[in-house]
Amino acid sequence: MTPPSASASASASASASASAAPPSSSLPVLAFNDVSCVLGGKNVVDGVSFTIEAGQI
Repeated sequence: MTPPSASASASASASASASAAPPSSSLPVLAFNDVSCVLGGKNVVDGVSFTIEAGQI
């Protein structure tokens, strides 16, 4: 197996850093809307909503 050339390593590094950047879209990474949960006949969560944007965590 031959090692990658310097230009291949440079382009791999550039694409890795580009993919590590947060996406430019305005869509959230994770979103829950109006979540409810009943356990044992009791509402333990009722109407919870939240969004997580890229870079918040």
